[in-house]
Amino acid sequence: AIILDMSMPQLDGLETARILKRLMPTVPLIMFTNFAKDQLLKRGVLWAGIRQVVSKSDSLELVKALEGAFAA
Repeated sequence: AIILDMSMPQLDGLETARILKRLMPTVPLIMFTNFAKDQLLKRGVLWAGIRQVVSKSDSLELVKALEGAFAA
């Protein structure tokens, strides 16, 4: 699994996800961000191939998302 953030130095998380999905289509992508409740982000996430969006304020949810990614 790969954990991304929306705010990264060179590319944002959505652009990075699109590239990673082309290169490694079977690797689960998880967005761990402060913008988890943003509706525009949620639409872009599905298009980019991100499996789940998790708020940085909920680290337990990140653990659950990772467990789910490895259980699949």
